[in-house]
Amino acid sequence: MTEQDILNFIVTTNPTPELSEIIAQLDFDNETYPNLEASIIKLGIASKTEWQKAFRSAQRAHRIRSALGTVPATPRELVEAILDTYAFRLNANAAHPLSWVSPIQKNRVRLSVDELIEEATSVNRNLLGDQFKKANVVDEVVYLQRKVDHEVRSAILEKLTQTGTTFDWDALIATSFDTTNVSAEITIAVLQKLIWQIKRRLAGLPIVYHLMPVVYGSQGCGKSVFITKLLGELGSLFATTDFNRLSDNREANLFRNFALFLDEMNKADRADMDAVKAVITREELSYRPMGTNASVSMDQNACFIGASNKLLEQLINDPTGIRRFFQIDFNSASGPAEFAFINGLDFTAMWCSVDHLAADPCEPHREAMKALQSRHANRSSVGEFADALVANEGRYRVPSSFEGGSVDRTLRTGVIAKDEIYLAYRDWCAVMRKKAALEQAGFLSELRRMSSQEAGFPIQPKKTNKMNGWQYVGPIAEATKALDVFHGRVMA
Repeated sequence: MTEQDILNFIVTTNPTPELSEIIAQLDFDNETYPNLEASIIKLGIASKTEWQKAFRSAQRAHRIRSALGTVPATPRELVEAILDTYAFRLNANAAHPLSWVSPIQKNRVRLSVDELIEEATSVNRNLLGDQFKKANVVDEVVYLQRKVDHEVRSAILEKLTQTGTTFDWDALIATSFDTTNVSAEITIAVLQKLIWQIKRRLAGLPIVYHLMPVVYGSQGCGKSVFITKLLGELGSLFATTDFNRLSDNREANLFRNFALFLDEMNKADRADMDAVKAVITREELSYRPMGTNASVSMDQNACFIGASNKLLEQLINDPTGIRRFFQIDFNSASGPAEFAFINGLDFTAMWCSVDHLAADPCEPHREAMKALQSRHANRSSVGEFADALVANEGRYRVPSSFEGGSVDRTLRTGVIAKDEIYLAYRDWCAVMRKKAALEQAGFLSELRRMSSQEAGFPIQPKKTNKMNGWQYVGPIAEATKALDVFHGRVMA
């Protein structure tokens, strides 16, 4: 209505309209109403203060409604209005869980949750005058994302738990995997364990003994194609990444995925493996959304699988036996027939054949898998010291100013104090020029670990009335045996 139309409306309406009724007739798109205030005051409908307050409030509401299509009364309504107005689309992809129709490019562009938070806080500040607390706006974005996550994961889990389906695991292994080093039974168990872990994550169930399979094979053999098709059953719930991103705090949204594929793990040697192992087993993460000081907690959903044309021991320097990782070997001689086989696989049936409510598929093979894992571990200096003792029948080299700089010394076969055996290790490291010799506490910790976990380890803990010491139980040179008997060192 024009200003004159408003005045006519007031004069002809009986009884005289309320201030709110007059405000409802205003057309802010086309009119400015420069003289309406004076008329309202003269007619006694409202005071100057009352009119200005109502008029400015109506202008603000119009401005907000023009931008958002509504006037949000809560932070949730604000976020929902932004999603509707900009044609945002929420999905469960962890790296880019949002998209919107760009007003510039006129096509759908992918965004992150942090970018939605930035847009929502900007609208709240610039359009609403900080009507809502920033933390509350952030909470609503996170809530909506979690709601979508739950809906998507429930739908995918339902698809992957259909009954009445079968899958020929033996045919898969015979065609696509090399079982020279790892048996068919263990290879199947490792692949089933990955599916079992992911389905349990989708169902919100706990996982014990987290495992990351690493598929080894020559370049171009089809291992990455196989993994991508396998994880493709998760739709938007999986992503491809690398080790560096796993240990980067800025990549928190990555862990909204339920599977992460590390294709060609060429960066593994530069990654902080302690941090990577911690991420693999962690149930929850905290991160700070962009532009805020608030810390947000989120579930760590991801399970991991990698592909590499390098052996596991070439990628990961982990003397504890790399128990979080397990290498299975792809068929490096794959050709057109093998590729056709993979392309024809029913991957949905593969997923449905694994019961996530049943026992861990790897449990029957745990001891055999431990032995295989230990073969891929880079030997620690403590292990190398023990190996040298065995190879030299209890003798080891120590620094000397004679005999070319070092001489042989024999480790006593009786009970040895911790200081004495550490000194022997340190002397051996000096001769062998080991730059990363452990301090005594680290040495003893590694010695305890290896003596308890490695079958046949030649140095074992030995307790007497006087001390808790160590004893070398490996092969001994005949001359050393005679000397020990002469000195009364052989223990009963």
